[in-house]
Amino acid sequence: MGHGFHFHFDYHVTFLGAARTIVAGGVGGMCLWSAIFPTDVVKSRIQVESTVGKKAPGFLVTFNHILKSEGKKKKSVNFDVH
Repeated sequence: MGHGFHFHFDYHVTFLGAARTIVAGGVGGMCLWSAIFPTDVVKSRIQVESTVGKKAPGFLVTFNHILKSEGKKKKSVNFDVH
């Protein structure tokens, strides 16, 4: 007997349909990146600060600095494709 949670789903792609599966994957991906992207930006800024020889500030200090210096417009997630 194993420990932990066990889930079993009997849904297959053919049952849900290809279009629903694609839409669900797209919406899930957008939700994931909307949550992860701001955190990744702060992490990258901390990494850049530490490579220039400065002592890298903490996560919250960097996050607040980004909000104050770049303003409200930069707070939103921007999904530009270049």
